Amino acid sequence: MEIQLIEKVVAVGKSKEVIDALKKILKSSPGNIKALETLAFIYIKTSNYQFANEYITKALELDPLNYNFRITKGNILNELKKYEDALACFYESIKINANNSYAYSNMSNSYIGLNDFIQAVECSKIAIELNKININAYINCGIALLNLKKIEESIYYLETALAIDDKNYAALVNYANAYEIKGQSDRALKIYTKATEVDPTRVEAFIKIGIYHEERSNYSTASLYYEKAFNINPDYEGLIGIHFRTKNKICDWSNYHVIKSNIFKIIESNKNVIDPFTILTMTDDNSIIEKSIKSTLSVVYSKIKNINKFNYRKVNNKSKIKIGYISSDFYDHATMRLMLEMLENHSEKKFEIFLISLTQPIFDMIYERIHRKFQNRLMDYSLYTGEDLIEKLRGLHLDIAIDLKGYTKDSKPEIFAARIAPLQMNYLGYPGSSYLNNIDYIISDEYITPKCYKNIFSEKIFNLNTSYQVNNSIFKINKKERNECNLPLDKFIYCSFNGGQKITPDIARCWVRILNGTDDSVFWIFIENDDAKNNLTEFFIKNGISSNRIIFANKVQHMEHLNRMANADLHLDTFPYTAHTTCSDSIRAGVPILTIIGKSFASRVCASILKRFDASVLITESYEQYVNTAIELYKNKNLLRNIKNKISNEIYLSSFFNPKSYALELEKAYEACLFDMEKGR
Repeated sequence: MEIQLIEKVVAVGKSKEVIDALKKILKSSPGNIKALETLAFIYIKTSNYQFANEYITKALELDPLNYNFRITKGNILNELKKYEDALACFYESIKINANNSYAYSNMSNSYIGLNDFIQAVECSKIAIELNKININAYINCGIALLNLKKIEESIYYLETALAIDDKNYAALVNYANAYEIKGQSDRALKIYTKATEVDPTRVEAFIKIGIYHEERSNYSTASLYYEKAFNINPDYEGLIGIHFRTKNKICDWSNYHVIKSNIFKIIESNKNVIDPFTILTMTDDNSIIEKSIKSTLSVVYSKIKNINKFNYRKVNNKSKIKIGYISSDFYDHATMRLMLEMLENHSEKKFEIFLISLTQPIFDMIYERIHRKFQNRLMDYSLYTGEDLIEKLRGLHLDIAIDLKGYTKDSKPEIFAARIAPLQMNYLGYPGSSYLNNIDYIISDEYITPKCYKNIFSEKIFNLNTSYQVNNSIFKINKKERNECNLPLDKFIYCSFNGGQKITPDIARCWVRILNGTDDSVFWIFIENDDAKNNLTEFFIKNGISSNRIIFANKVQHMEHLNRMANADLHLDTFPYTAHTTCSDSIRAGVPILTIIGKSFASRVCASILKRFDASVLITESYEQYVNTAIELYKNKNLLRNIKNKISNEIYLSSFFNPKSYALELEKAYEACLFDMEKGR
């Protein structure tokens, strides 16, 4: 059977009948090489690579000098991600026929899979020398050069590929990738769009267009492109997770529980399906979270070539401990709004503090304040990537490297996976375990991670004697008038100021029940994008809540936000990803926050903070208790007033808003962990 005929058979859905006929032939004539070869090609075209490998291997046993069979087997092994085995096939093919250009271009595929981009370029260039119109060789060369950050050279090879065939899908997608990396996203978008027109049956370009729009907060448009991709290939790795995440950002909960259940099934099969942040909004089951994150780690480890083992530099009483805080958030960001003053209060006698930014600086008031304090120890490493970044960080000779990002935006977990310091810690940025072998400790507290959590995380747990969450010192809140915030003067005001991505249909149904049980109340909620506002409003209306009772808060400066928040009567938390910075903001504003405590780190932070203010009455353990407590606090104004008064008094008595004492507590933790490591080594 010719390749074109095989493609037609597959296209019209007749592959099963042909497979059955070929197997019947092989039953009576097991040595029929043509039948074996044809079966292998049909299985390749239907992406059944295990079966394809089985039949091409049988064909090779019968004809071991057939170099085309060896190339085919190598291509199949590439699809199975068995790159070393694929290379062996291509090398055997070259021994038989050293002038076969396609053996070399397919070898470059293997080297790309192994992240050996230098070898991939060499093989591609040999393939081009042997055959000036081998389009795959130009494409692979472009891909490898792109990964080597040789953007202009990459563009040259991809343009040459497109000169051979301007409708080659792979060439178009990678050409667009090059312009995206170059910073010309709008030009890249046009090329991705052309790729979807050239071949509307493939998903990569649709996904890239979706990402383009998602990065610009055009979530509805992004969701449409993800849905197009999903309808083409629902099994494409990670696609269902990306689509789910984007739908949630606009409160589009159509088929929420069906999709969530499917994602959990994929997680159980140890496949990469959802990003480590979104999984925290879906469940508080630590075993599911662990499996989900571990399934993403192959991507992390693929970015590093060597994992360093440090000989620990013993810290004596005369030498300062060198600590590196690694983040992308040294500006007016939630992380710095929490820890700025603590950083300023670190002991300069004991510690030498470095702040290493993974992204270009954002020059605002907080950045300027940090820069004044730390000068040249606030370091911009945004121009370094990959192994260069890792070696640059190792060159600082840190004693402790603190990951303030985890798996949040602009994070680089690969640098910690490779190890850049003898002691590495996971702290504040990502609320949960990294599950990376080379992160030694996670900083927490006894409420978030009690002793029974000892074996749940990959890191050792160091529980502080204070709250896990650091905070800047207390300052005066200048409460705005309700009418300045478009709030009714005579209503009970429930609010929720968590990020919209934390809202689930389950917690939203709780809010519906609360509002139905409290006639004289309104719900004041922070939602950034119009599509989410429309979808959430529609959700409330469908569940019997008038749109007049839903008041949306716009994004404002942080101080203005705190000043307006003080008008709320009760803050309703989300679950399973509860309020963290938002919880301490609510406490600052004197607004009690009602939470549900779960099993995951992310579901216990708000409860941990409330414990510090002796406000356990605000910690519930189920949706039912959450709803009942919210209604009870509406009805029992004296109880709510007493809770507010207690929180207001504790604000000034508690050490929670004392960054100086927190710095001392954290420094003790660092010294204890260093001592423990030194003793252990």
